[in-house]
Order: sequence, then C-alpha cells, then structure tokens
Amino acid sequence: MKYLTWLVLATSVFFSYFFINRFMGTFSFLVFFFKILADIGIFSSVKYSEFEFKDSYMWYKDYEGSYKKIYTAFMELQSVFKKLNLDQTKYFTFGIYHDDPKKCDPDKCKAIVGIMRYDNNSNKTTDELISDLNMFKNEKKVKSFKTLISRLPCFNFFSIFIAIQKYYPRLETKMSELTNKYDLSGIPGIMELYSPDYIDFHIPLENYEELPTHSNFSKKTN
Repeated sequence: MKYLTWLVLATSVFFSYFFINRFMGTFSFLVFFFKILADIGIFSSVKYSEFEFKDSYMWYKDYEGSYKKIYTAFMELQSVFKKLNLDQTKYFTFGIYHDDPKKCDPDKCKAIVGIMRYDNNSNKTTDELISDLNMFKNEKKVKSFKTLISRLPCFNFFSIFIAIQKYYPRLETKMSELTNKYDLSGIPGIMELYSPDYIDFHIPLENYEELPTHSNFSKKTN
C-alpha cells in the first residue's frame, strides 16, 4: 500500500511541476518528501507501554557474528515466508540480540533469529511445514511473559537505520531506569518482532526465562 501511495504522490509531483506550474510542483514534492520521512519513522517518538506477550510458539536458529551481517539470516526467513506462503498477519520474524557490540567483540555477537506465532493463530498444517524445514534446529512453546514495548513504523532499510540510531540509545536508557523496579540482570536481550509495517521492540520484564536463547548464551555475557 505504501508503494502505491508513493507512486501516486510521485506522479502528482511530475504532472504538477511540468504541466501546471512550478510552485505547485515544488509544494507537491515537499509533501511527497515528508510523506516518505514519516513512513520510514523519522518523525516517530519513542513511546513505551507495558505489554503481555501472549503464549506463543517459536522456531529459531543461532546466529553468531556481526549484527551488521545478520540481514542474511533474515533473508533466509523471508524465503520461508514465500515458499510456504505464510500469512504475515499471523506469523512474524523475530530476533533476540544477546550482546552489545560496543561492549564485546562485534564479530562475535550472539543472537537467535526465527519465526513465531501466537497460540491463537495456531495452524497444525502450517506449523508442521515449518517444523519440517532443515533451517530451524530449535523450536519452543513460550508461555506468556511481561514486556515493555516500543513500536517503530517500518518500511525499508532506512527504518532499520533509524532503529539503531534513535531507538536503541533510548531503550538502553529506559532499561537502566527499570532496574529500580525489575530485576533485569538475567534478561537475554532486547527482542525485536517484525511485521510488514512496524518493528516492535520488547524489553522483557518478568518471566523472561521463557524466552529461547542462543545455545552458547550465558548471563555473564549480557
């Protein structure tokens, strides 16, 4: 839908500039430009709310290396969505990032990446197809747990860049504030849940032992 909106706006800019007048064309261009910025999340504020992450099921695999290269793992996940024609309103990709690349060797950062669904979206046939893939070495039923959630509109690579530059520093600050109320010493990291339109950042607050982790994850590395 966003692509269609962008196409319509781009077309209006072209016709306004060349067939109406340049003032209207310039105005249309500015509308188009700010629309793009809004879609990729540049104007979004970092807001938080408590969230009950419902019972779910997760298929996942280990990742170790630079987080800058983790996109290759997510490209594999996208191929699964296309191969199995997964409904992206019921199945989501996710990542749990265990390490801070500023505090450890950035080429040895650990994470898990995978596909998840909530229990109320269970589909036995689809679940079995995912389980039969050789891609996922692990799968787990996860009981509900409490998180603090922040949502970023997501459209393309630039949204990811905004997440790194804008959201993560604020999330880290928020985590420091939460230590007065919650014991976060053992959390496996920040969980990111991806949909076609947004990224949800989850800071686990309670019952986070339910979350799956990298096979070599240790609380001491967090």
